[in-house]
Amino acid sequence: MKNKLNFVIDAVMFLAMMALAGIGFLMNWVLLPGREARAVYGPGVELGYLGLDRHQWGDVHLVVGFVLLGLLVLHTVLHWNQVLHLFCKLMPRRPGRIVAAILFFAASLALVSFPLLAHHRIEKMSVAGQVHDGGGGGGGRGGGRGQGR
Repeated sequence: MKNKLNFVIDAVMFLAMMALAGIGFLMNWVLLPGREARAVYGPGVELGYLGLDRHQWGDVHLVVGFVLLGLLVLHTVLHWNQVLHLFCKLMPRRPGRIVAAILFFAASLALVSFPLLAHHRIEKMSVAGQVHDGGGGGGGRGGGRGQGR
């Protein structure tokens, strides 16, 4: 039973990773952002795919990312004994394992939380890409979250 569950979790994780990649490619190369879309297709063009625009695909991308993150945590929990065994085998000295574990979890926490910390350092960019204002306050897509787009 455990092997079947592991297989299903791994298969769904793989599909989620492929969906994240595919949606990322779609948003980057097909559903161009405003200025680029106007340069390629002319003014007044609204790009979309399967009834969703670029920002809506971004929301789908975020949800799939959360699903993948949840499956990754579940996968790690189900394989925890194997993770510990391999970690101890790779780093036989206890002090080294403790330092490596602390650094790994600190890096993981920093990577997952940096968008929350960056919220206060949003920079408004001019059309030429120059920094216009570094004082926070939003701008861009993340600045309007929770304000009823």
